[in-house]
Amino acid sequence: MHDGELFVTGRIKDVIIIRGQNHYPQDIELTVESSHPALKISSGVAFSINFNDSEQLVIVQEVERTYLRKLNVEEIIGNIRKAVAEEHDLQAYAILLLKTATLPKTSSGKVQRSACRDSFLAGSLDVVADWSVNAQYKNYFQHLKSEVESLWQKLQTDNLSSSSSESVNERLPALNNQPKSKNIEEIEAWLLAKIAEHTQILPVEINIRQPLAQYGLNSLAAVRISGELQEWIGREFSPTLLYDYPTLEGLARHIADETSAEDFAPQKIKTESGKYSEEIAIIGMGCRFPKANNPDAFWQLLRDGVDAIAEVPTSRWDNYTCYGGFLEQVDRFDAQFFGISPREALGMDPQQRLLLEVSWEALEHAGKAPDKLAGSQTGVFFGISNFDYSQLQFDLNTKFDAYTGTARFKTCRLPVKLKRKGEIPATLAL
Repeated sequence: MHDGELFVTGRIKDVIIIRGQNHYPQDIELTVESSHPALKISSGVAFSINFNDSEQLVIVQEVERTYLRKLNVEEIIGNIRKAVAEEHDLQAYAILLLKTATLPKTSSGKVQRSACRDSFLAGSLDVVADWSVNAQYKNYFQHLKSEVESLWQKLQTDNLSSSSSESVNERLPALNNQPKSKNIEEIEAWLLAKIAEHTQILPVEINIRQPLAQYGLNSLAAVRISGELQEWIGREFSPTLLYDYPTLEGLARHIADETSAEDFAPQKIKTESGKYSEEIAIIGMGCRFPKANNPDAFWQLLRDGVDAIAEVPTSRWDNYTCYGGFLEQVDRFDAQFFGISPREALGMDPQQRLLLEVSWEALEHAGKAPDKLAGSQTGVFFGISNFDYSQLQFDLNTKFDAYTGTARFKTCRLPVKLKRKGEIPATLAL
């Protein structure tokens, strides 16, 4: 209270929000420090900055003193980018390697993310090597644009402008007017230019036989490249094409084989109205809502206009808030039915328990016998927003054991319980 006015304050957020998804910096920092032995344990920071009206990931990491003299910067940066892309589906905007014992920390040894972010923006960190997507931030990438454009120049035909100042985006429409039958060399050159453009890596440094994840290519960039590719070739491709063929060489060979197998005429990509559609039948449902543990109860709650918000049960917590929406019996779980040991069940995220229960109920509601799904063409898809429960366990200094890791979601648990033996791995859609 100040001058009769109430001010509500709180800590500056550490959570990183990129493309609407929450990322905990501790998880990214653990991934980074584990990516290479030259990186010092518990001496890294991940934070976000606003660049061009979007949140961008910055990684600052100390180097072990014994590695400073013979520091393989290219290998370390590559390992960090690959690990972050594979584990978190994120593309780093900047990576800075610091001298030992120079990262801002408290007197008790905790990293100071806000102070580190301020030092990064002020350019006052003791940097031994760095890398950035922003070509203006690091002179090493000043020739990237000309390198990319030189690759496009190889794809030109005589009727295209030969001006060296023409940008890649200006060349693209003209390229789309050319015949769609492409040989493997043309496809490799096109893919190399696009991957260099999206990852901000010099084309000469991209090995066409290495996995694309090695260069920090995330899922968003992969889908965009797939879309641009189908416009350039003149035919549709799966959005997951770059995951089905994870090396540039394999991808180019597959595309060349497909296009040469049929002498197709150039055709426009189907518009939204021209796409084929099939009806989808929902044959079973399961749910958990406050005051409604199944679809029938939820429908009745809606029909009767019942307010599911109630006072906080005495069994939950005190002094936080008076009202809320709460699921019933979240601490009850038939672990034996799902083949889970009692000890492991204690560390499971409640969302994971609910997922198993509700999925099983949905199959029962549909009249489907789960043991009959083995070998069938069945997919399991589910979405989860975050994993606060596991973070809470770390914050409370819960004793770690062999089951600590299962507090997070395991996409294989549900299909294994459905006796599908992992024949079609589940997909976790976030």
